[in-house]
Amino acid sequence: MSFSTGDVFLIFTLLFFLYASPIIYVLLTIYGTFKKAEHPALIKAIAFANLLITVNLIYYSVTLDDLNDGGSTLQFVSISLAAFSPASISLLVNTQKKCAFYSYTALFFLSFGLYNLYYFPEKIEQDREAVIISSLQQGNIKKLQQTFNEGCPSEQATFYYLRTMAEGEIYPASSFVFLLDCTDKDHESSYSKDNFITYYQNVLQKPNINKKLLDLLLSDYYRYLNNRDKQELVTDLLNRIDNIHSDKENERFTDRLNLLIKHHPELKKFIKVDNQYILQNIDHGNASLISYIKPYYSTQNQELLLATNVLLHEDAAIVRKISRDKHILSTKILSSIGGIWGSRDVDLVSYIFRYGSEDLINWILIHSLDNTAAFDYQEKLFNHASQQEEYYCNNYLIKYTSFNPNLTDAKKQSVRQALIQKSHCQEK
Repeated sequence: MSFSTGDVFLIFTLLFFLYASPIIYVLLTIYGTFKKAEHPALIKAIAFANLLITVNLIYYSVTLDDLNDGGSTLQFVSISLAAFSPASISLLVNTQKKCAFYSYTALFFLSFGLYNLYYFPEKIEQDREAVIISSLQQGNIKKLQQTFNEGCPSEQATFYYLRTMAEGEIYPASSFVFLLDCTDKDHESSYSKDNFITYYQNVLQKPNINKKLLDLLLSDYYRYLNNRDKQELVTDLLNRIDNIHSDKENERFTDRLNLLIKHHPELKKFIKVDNQYILQNIDHGNASLISYIKPYYSTQNQELLLATNVLLHEDAAIVRKISRDKHILSTKILSSIGGIWGSRDVDLVSYIFRYGSEDLINWILIHSLDNTAAFDYQEKLFNHASQQEEYYCNNYLIKYTSFNPNLTDAKKQSVRQALIQKSHCQEK
């Protein structure tokens, strides 16, 4: 989208008159008043009109929250006086005494009416909203029913209030009951956040939940969830226990899921764990989730057990296994999957350098079990100096170590130097 010179000039002209309107209005009014000084009735009309304008400006600037919460008062005053300018302009146009009086009065009341038609409903809605919030805070259900004409707010408004109230301890249980009873429990939409199950899920994800609301959702309103809702609820919380979130967030999600299961043990059946699910989380290094679902699965797959030992930092167990049979370090954990793993199968020693603890990696290096040189590989890269592709020698273990979330930068550098000395190539 482009603007011509004329468009830019028009925009700047409009902005100038908008923000200069207070000065223009005052000058027009003063000039018009002096010019019509011989018309007492008109002078009184001008004085009365400006008194009303002043009262209006003060009233709205003080009572409208949009202005009190950081809205531009200058912009508000400018727009207001621009709206009343037609009456002042008429003072310069009309020369006849009677015509000047009627045209000024008519234009003023027209502007006054349109101006208040715009701002007064906003004030009414603001006052109504204040009554609603106050009633919700006090648990005044009778007042709420009167405000909503003996009924409920719209579905959208109902969920707006429920979301607003979710983390505020000031709201009583009765207000939540009133709003929750207003929701359509059967309404479903993958595109709308205004449905019961979506609200249920979102509340359980919040850092802080009104304790009364949480009790209601876990008891009285749990019965509105069907099996699909319960499956979605459990799956959603499980999916949020991952290596992206902080430990504090993961703890929150696990606590919420445990709380749900404590109140409704039947939810355990929705934690469906198989080898494929475990393998997927091993691939992503999702230690938090592997730790959580461990009581829910039992596998005899040795590759998965080795990987979970590494992920969960069960170093004593993995050291015992390696000590009994050093060949398990070459056990394939993951098939060739690309990404940082490269185009090769991922064996146990690779997985250790990618996700293992500092102590385990140190133990591997001290006992010379890394077999570093076997992980050297040729990588074709573009050389900007020679302007052509060239082959460079690199090492997978060094690469994996650089992504290990359990190592500090200093430790990564230390391990890197140790591996470089064992490699048969100079890393580029």
